[in-house]
Amino acid sequence: MTVTSHDRRAHPFWSPWKYFRQQGLLTLVQANAGLWYIHFVLLPVRACCLAWAVGIGYGVSVTVVYGNAGARLLLRALLGLSVDDNTTDINQNSSSSTSSSLYTSDDDSNSVTSVWSRESTNRQNVVMQYRYGLHRVIMRVVWVIRRVQFLILAACCRVFTWALGFDIEVVGKAPKGSDNDAPIIVCNHQSIVEPAFFIHHLSPHPPYFVADDGVQYMMVFGTIAKALSAIFVRHKDPDNMARVRMVARRAGLRQILIFPEGVTTFGQMLLDFKVGAFALRERVKPVAIMFGKDVNPSWVKGGPSLVRVLYSLMIHRSNPMRVEFLETMVPSEEEVADPSIFAERVRETIAARLKVPMVSRTALASSLRASG
Repeated sequence: MTVTSHDRRAHPFWSPWKYFRQQGLLTLVQANAGLWYIHFVLLPVRACCLAWAVGIGYGVSVTVVYGNAGARLLLRALLGLSVDDNTTDINQNSSSSTSSSLYTSDDDSNSVTSVWSRESTNRQNVVMQYRYGLHRVIMRVVWVIRRVQFLILAACCRVFTWALGFDIEVVGKAPKGSDNDAPIIVCNHQSIVEPAFFIHHLSPHPPYFVADDGVQYMMVFGTIAKALSAIFVRHKDPDNMARVRMVARRAGLRQILIFPEGVTTFGQMLLDFKVGAFALRERVKPVAIMFGKDVNPSWVKGGPSLVRVLYSLMIHRSNPMRVEFLETMVPSEEEVADPSIFAERVRETIAARLKVPMVSRTALASSLRASG
């Protein structure tokens, strides 16, 4: 039998394409091209973008935290206040001027002392006017720098969500700036993705976060939370509501974002809402966040590690995420008197949009003990 040139075995160097075809390697490459693209192209690019976003966000957060502390000390030193002093120098100046005027009125016969006291008071007023003028300039500069820092953090959060492959669909009107019709936002909580979404979506007025006290001790996310002026609460601490109310009074265009479940879940149920989010007796904007069927971004206690969760998200080409801003809910007179009724109504609304059952913590703990 004569062997033709077409049937001869190809050389891997001189005819690599023919060699791969004869060995069946070309079919193998074509069948796994998508998998190779994900692991050797998409995953490294996303990992670099994720590292860039976290690194830049952490660096900006460090400048925010320590810059604010330094600016606060500078302004207090400018006004002549001690670190623990909560009074203003205006009151001190007014008291000193009042005492000097009383002194001069009691000693009208001594004209030299009266003239010296008036000149000293005038000098103090000029110095205080200069100090307060410089104080306002510094406050304006700090405000501009803080706004730029917020914009950079928002951009980092947008890159962070893109690097994790999230394809975000927003439904409804988000309460932004002057269109803010509810000072409080409540939302279900599964992972670190939800805070990142709210930071970049509500920019340039990111919300105040209510977080567990342990978050501030985390290596990177704790610093970012401090930079965003997060409200850290402790379990069964009676001062929690006082801190939230104090922030609510000076929030301005920024809302307060609360995850009323208190913990992250796998998204298959909705736990009891803690009443603290509704004890302020304010209007509430419910938000329902849903993920695709093949997407599991949950980072829970006893579950997969954060690195594993991030890896499982980055190897998917697209992770669907749907965010629905529901209608603003106003508490009735009965709900104002009993915030737990308002909390249950908001919980039913969010659960209906998520299409998940409502499970109490007691029933969940009992089922876990029975299965364990």
